[in-house]
Amino acid sequence: MEIMRHFKEAVQNLIAPAHCSDCLRMLEERVALCDECSAQIRPIVSVDLEISKRLSVPVIALGAYEPPLTTLILAKRYRHHISAHHLGELLARHLAACTITGDYLIPVPLHWRRYAERGFNQAEIMAEQLGTKLNMSVIHPLRRGRHTAYQLHNNLDERNKNVEGAFLLDERYRGADYQGKRLIIVDDVFTTGATVRAMIKALLPLQPASIQVVVAARVA
Repeated sequence: MEIMRHFKEAVQNLIAPAHCSDCLRMLEERVALCDECSAQIRPIVSVDLEISKRLSVPVIALGAYEPPLTTLILAKRYRHHISAHHLGELLARHLAACTITGDYLIPVPLHWRRYAERGFNQAEIMAEQLGTKLNMSVIHPLRRGRHTAYQLHNNLDERNKNVEGAFLLDERYRGADYQGKRLIIVDDVFTTGATVRAMIKALLPLQPASIQVVVAARVA
């Protein structure tokens, strides 16, 4: 078994040598970024997202939405799913340092049409990486009930309207198993919060003890 693992690593290093995902510098170990690029990640403080007059949830980000994080995030457009693994690893390291704890990780779901276009869900891969590193379970209590347009050029009102009622709660998740649990929503980018706000409203019937949002980058 050990011989096979070393053989697999040797073949992988031959076909796709370890390199920095931002500057492309060759590396001795298979990590997301070299030390110089990692040092360029600009930390930002967490913010509270208002869901209603009585409820706000914290949004914790690895860093600001700028290089080198944008390089990893935008790679999803070119079906580079390995970048999602790298984002998950970087975020896990950050969350471990922040001593973030929870019971379940919930990736932002994709509509099946968007999934078919891209071939993977970046948030889901990130959540799985986080779950492995932080020993937390990943669950999928929500699904996209309808296909929504890209949010890129929408203002806040248009973004809220675009995702209003877009998330539906899977009835199999109702019940005592999730009541009073600490839920953590995972996504790659946070801009206005319209998407996660819609998600949180759909999750409230589960009666969780708390909800947090963790993202790779936040538009500051």
